[in-house]
Amino acid sequence: MNSIKFDGLSYLTNSSNLQTNVNITVSADFSIKNPNAVSFKFNEATTSLIYDDRVIVEVLTPAANAKARRTFRMIVNVTVMVDKLSSIPRLASDLVARKLPLSMSTSINGRVKILVIKKRVGIQMNCNMIVDLQTQDAKNMDCKKKVSL
Repeated sequence: MNSIKFDGLSYLTNSSNLQTNVNITVSADFSIKNPNAVSFKFNEATTSLIYDDRVIVEVLTPAANAKARRTFRMIVNVTVMVDKLSSIPRLASDLVARKLPLSMSTSINGRVKILVIKKRVGIQMNCNMIVDLQTQDAKNMDCKKKVSL
């Protein structure tokens, strides 16, 4: 995960008059580093935004190819409807604290081809963060990745 930006969080700062007909846009910039001598061809990637252990929104990104010994950069834009957040009971206390604990999960499945041998590869990345509603910045971002062959 290179960076993450939030747009529209200002609609959440006034908890007494929560506007549920607006959207929040989350833009995540992440890279797939392929140190191998062969390219990594992957299917659609799934990115989920999670709040209070509930998937708020899920988006698919198109299939692509991470070339050998290169870094493939991907920017994922997610639109969150505020009314989806407002149904979670914990939201009111998080708005008072001006901190929103969120998680973002990305799952990528694909394959590498070495001569005639095809090997399936799975990448799972989970990032936990606290979003400061005043500055609209992600703090304490903790990302963990898992690669399975």
